[in-house]
Amino acid sequence: MADIYLRRVAAGFVPDSDADHERLRKFKVGEVVRAKVAKPRNYEHHKKLFALLRFIAENSDVYNTERKALTVLKILTGHVEFIADPRTGELIAQPDSISYEAMDQIEFDEWYNNAVNAACQHITPHMNRMDMDQALDMVAHW
Repeated sequence: MADIYLRRVAAGFVPDSDADHERLRKFKVGEVVRAKVAKPRNYEHHKKLFALLRFIAENSDVYNTERKALTVLKILTGHVEFIADPRTGELIAQPDSISYEAMDQIEFDEWYNNAVNAACQHITPHMNRMDMDQALDMVAHW
């Protein structure tokens, strides 16, 4: 079954569109269903993340690509799974996904906030959080 978008109202949730209402009609009244509720990601916020990644890549000799910038932010925020190298036993940080499917907007908000703080502290220590937010807002047109 396709995703169904619901709108929060005082009494609970209601279908957000006619198409969502039609999808819900396939269930009998009183029937128990399983649902995973998530707040959809904000595309504009996603663009702001890529503004941060570009900013890091353009201002770092070490993390000079968006991919490297994203990887280091995942590591700095602890958004990783540790895997043992079978040869040495050394634990290696394997970054987890921040895809739309992996994180809803609430989880992304928290991760993004931690990522900007980590960037300010470890990658661009010459910038405070307020200056970083202003720079990203201008670039991402937030």
